[in-house]
Amino acid sequence: MQYLVQTSEIAAGKAMLSRTFGPSRRCAFLPAKILQCTRALKPQRPAGAPWLPTTIFAAATPIGTDPSFSFSPIAFIETALTQVHSVTGFPWWLTIVSCTVALRATCTLPLAIQQRRRVARLAELQPILKAWEGTFRQQMKAQRGSRSLLALNKAQITYKQKVRELYRTYNCHPIKTIILPWVQIPLWITASLALRRMAAFPAPWLETPMAAIEGFTTGGTAWFVDLAAPDPTMIVPLTIGFLHLMNVELNKSIVNLGGRKDHPLMTFLFRCLSIVIIPVATQVPMALSLYWATSAAFSTTQNIGFWLLKRYRNAP
Repeated sequence: MQYLVQTSEIAAGKAMLSRTFGPSRRCAFLPAKILQCTRALKPQRPAGAPWLPTTIFAAATPIGTDPSFSFSPIAFIETALTQVHSVTGFPWWLTIVSCTVALRATCTLPLAIQQRRRVARLAELQPILKAWEGTFRQQMKAQRGSRSLLALNKAQITYKQKVRELYRTYNCHPIKTIILPWVQIPLWITASLALRRMAAFPAPWLETPMAAIEGFTTGGTAWFVDLAAPDPTMIVPLTIGFLHLMNVELNKSIVNLGGRKDHPLMTFLFRCLSIVIIPVATQVPMALSLYWATSAAFSTTQNIGFWLLKRYRNAP
């Protein structure tokens, strides 16, 4: 009975295909006929016209080589600079300066303000933390006398919980005070790589275009007309080193005004970097040096504002 039902279903299917495709395209549910039916159902196309998939793949561009498919941060900054230059009509040097100021004002300045406040709250919290640390040490000495390992572990857990509670209450966890460098340093590197690429400046292990972007060689001003070439006068590299050194000293003064001690090793390291960046800036394109100088000038202005607020208004 089951065999008869299956035979009738096959016959019905054959009749349906015959009505749909006509007598010339009858198909049987046999393996030998499947390929033949598939070829018979192939859509007709004009003579000489290529098959549709061939047309699609021939016209397509690989994703890796099409700029519209590039979503890297470097490509994003390149596109943003180009769009600002096209929309505003600014020369390239003014485009770089204005975009640098806008980027620092919107991305790093709010984080710098929050960091100052958190560092100030953390400094105010230090006496409380030291008091709890003294209490914990007394408990540790008492537990060592009783040789109770369980009580010693309990005292340690209580101290850590109290410290976490204080950090949460004052919203000044030490990890949050280093958010600014984790944002500012990658942003600085990404923008530098984007300008390097726009100037077609060769660098090891990095792809370099054949020529600088249109208008870069004549988009400067004053003595630096060619933004794709280094500064011939060393004025901008020396300015970069001076501004970075000033930022180091301003940060040290702000820390001392807050009643905190600076880290001599870190201060010495940043002073050395301020000097090292001068010969580096003499070898890079003027577009890159201009970005570094503008960013350093923004940091200097920002730190002067923080110093004035701390000195005359006792702000964080």
